[in-house]
Amino acid sequence: WPKAHGTDRDAQVENDFHDIQEMVTKIRNLRAQYKIPYSKSFSVFTGQETAPETTMIIDNLCKVSTPSGQAPGRVIKLITAQKTYAVTLDEVVDVEQEKQRLHKELNQLEKYLAGQEKKLSSTEFISKAPVEIVEKEKANLALKQAEKRHLEEALQQLD
Repeated sequence: WPKAHGTDRDAQVENDFHDIQEMVTKIRNLRAQYKIPYSKSFSVFTGQETAPETTMIIDNLCKVSTPSGQAPGRVIKLITAQKTYAVTLDEVVDVEQEKQRLHKELNQLEKYLAGQEKKLSSTEFISKAPVEIVEKEKANLALKQAEKRHLEEALQQLD
């Protein structure tokens, strides 16, 4: 196997590659958060000139186009270590429909959290349930509380 030498490394190339990885992750997370099908293409504005290799990689891995310039209208900013990208919100989702979906999801989650908090505040449950179950329920509650914060942040972005 070849041995790596410190002189063979290019810090700028490594930084660029890390930035591409981060951007691809953020675009995929955006698709997941707003339930955007992979079959739907949209624009991710770079704000400044970007190397053609970089835009080609992002375009191919994420099925987007990456024009330079400023995004029109309301935007979602995707910030990496080196650059800030923007996606026009209206191009990606129906804002009113997305707000309704997020409110509905938030209401269901709040009901679930109220039930979990009530269960965990019950001395009867705490005393009768095995310690592992109680710890599992507490961990689950913390995860759901984090999910609630994410939903609230998503709603804030839409306003």
